[in-house]
Amino acid sequence: VVLRACCSLDPAALAGHCAARIARYKVPKEFLAVETLPRTASGKIQKHVLRALK
Repeated sequence: VVLRACCSLDPAALAGHCAARIARYKVPKEFLAVETLPRTASGKIQKHVLRALK
């Protein structure tokens, strides 16, 4: 999750928000706040870098 400067992360509230809108099996088990998402030169998100941040 990339947070705006004025916001904070409440994992329980975020999980509840997701659970109300998407299927239960699609709700993430963990939430991680980062400043920016790592991207490739073509603009795609580098998922392997995000997995390594855990």
